[in-house]
Amino acid sequence: MAARRAYSSLPAPNTAAAAPSINSAFIPAADLPKPLFRRIASQLAYLRSQGKDPATVSIPNPFLLHRAGQRADVSALTGLERFYWRKPQFSARRQKLLLQQYDPSILPPSPLNPTAEPRPIQWEDGTVINWEGEVLEKAAKQSPYDGRKVMFKGHIDERNKPQKVADRQERMKGMDKRIAAWRKSKADDKIRARPSLPF
Repeated sequence: MAARRAYSSLPAPNTAAAAPSINSAFIPAADLPKPLFRRIASQLAYLRSQGKDPATVSIPNPFLLHRAGQRADVSALTGLERFYWRKPQFSARRQKLLLQQYDPSILPPSPLNPTAEPRPIQWEDGTVINWEGEVLEKAAKQSPYDGRKVMFKGHIDERNKPQKVADRQERMKGMDKRIAAWRKSKADDKIRARPSLPF
């Protein structure tokens, strides 16, 4: 049932609708997938209900995360500012389905479809629509202690390891003398254990 519901909101594959337009400057609204078409139509209807009718409109990219606002507190680990985020309106799974059914050049840029310069969309009445938002690059991997104000406590073996290694090195310095003394004590024990009588 869940799989049927996920597929029901997507249009059936249509090669005629999925083919890119001949005009490379704009993407005609008729070429868009139905879910994107409906979302743009609702955004334009809301703007016009507010008395706005601009020739160019910027709409949040439904495939990306968007920063909603700044939090009052900062991160306890890194000390950096924190923000509220809005999740993508299309999940990664749904984006992948759209990429399989439509030409990637007519879809909004996303981590699954990184486009350097996305083309604007031309609506039926001539309104030009641009996608708002940028594809965030993945941060470089860093060690657990880089850029953190609070260090991890670690396991007890890890905390005791430096002292344990130092004690081991100190004992290894006089190891030859201890081995010689141990061998001499064993030899002395053997001599003392011998019977004094020959029988």
